[in-house]
Amino acid sequence: MERYYAKKDASNSNTGNKETESRLEQKRPRIELDLRDIVDDPGNRKPIDEFHHDIRDEARRAYLQKGPYRPTGHKFPKTKVNGKGQARGFVGSWFDQFDWLEYSVAKDAAYCFYCYLFKPQQIGFHSNDTFTRVGFRNWKNAKDSFKEHAQSVDGFHGNAMKRALDFKNQRQSVEHVWTVTSAAEEEVCQ
Repeated sequence: MERYYAKKDASNSNTGNKETESRLEQKRPRIELDLRDIVDDPGNRKPIDEFHHDIRDEARRAYLQKGPYRPTGHKFPKTKVNGKGQARGFVGSWFDQFDWLEYSVAKDAAYCFYCYLFKPQQIGFHSNDTFTRVGFRNWKNAKDSFKEHAQSVDGFHGNAMKRALDFKNQRQSVEHVWTVTSAAEEEVCQ
């Protein structure tokens, strides 16, 4: 085998890699999360996919620490559709029934916390912006619509909930433990 390949000096290859990595890190500026971009009211939030990809997980972590926005002591306005019929509005007790539900005071609309954070980015994946960007306002059929959203046939909400759970538990995952252990062992060897 040595006839075909020249031997590499192991000590030179490690320093070369470290120098290259160091130069790459110096050229690329570090993007940091601006905490002013983490807005409570979902109607005023920047869409999660508009955060730079290097800090998107950090933004998700910040939102998960805060949890869904549920204004306390707020008097939810009641409106009539097209000026007729019974006045309807958001009902605060819905928060107890739907742990993913959040409310925008600015837009008088309901949103899905987990679908906002983990909206699929794949092309062709059916998604509904009603609970992520636009806001839901059909108060007459709200409970039925909330149940339908949570049990959606396309798996949009269920997929977002699973991704949120995986994201929260990533420090317990085998892959994370393996990566941390491998990095620690590598440090000890050097």
